[in-house]
Amino acid sequence: MRSCRLFASVVTAYGLGWLGWAYWPAFRESFAGQLVAIPPFSIYLFDDWGVPGLTDRHDCDWMWCKPTIFGTIFTMLVWLGLAWCASLGVARLLRGSRPGGREAIEGDER
Repeated sequence: MRSCRLFASVVTAYGLGWLGWAYWPAFRESFAGQLVAIPPFSIYLFDDWGVPGLTDRHDCDWMWCKPTIFGTIFTMLVWLGLAWCASLGVARLLRGSRPGGREAIEGDER
């Protein structure tokens, strides 16, 4: 259950950061604002890597094509999947390093 809470807190923190990025122009210039902008702009990286249908090639302005619904959902699923895997990994690391964790169980078997 720890990984679910960790995942929820990461997604909540990112959502709050995204709200700050969307409605506070000075936040966009900060380091945290630039980190928040990485997942939405990664759609263009996936498009460059050859994933079809992520951007609408007929609606471009200054070579920035508008993302499609599929592209938005695809990018969101990729980043949520990465966040879920990271939260599982951190939860396992925390579970194994505390007293009574995996090391204590293995020590009882000897």
